[in-house]
Amino acid sequence: MGNFINGTLIDFGGVTFTYKSKKEYEIMKALSAAIKNEDYDAICKIEEKYGECEEFKTCKKRLEVYLAGIMAYK
Repeated sequence: MGNFINGTLIDFGGVTFTYKSKKEYEIMKALSAAIKNEDYDAICKIEEKYGECEEFKTCKKRLEVYLAGIMAYK
């Protein structure tokens, strides 16, 4: 009952991401840590280093979708 608001499930529990490559995993790990620590400079450095690679673009899109879902319930 506590996982629903107006009949909508809000807690999926145990949600994990899967990664296509070790590089994608490392980028997501670095981005997640930087976001958690509110370290804007680190986020910028990660984007400078990986911004043009497909793995970075995939991670960025996944985080955008994830954060949009969280913000929808705030």
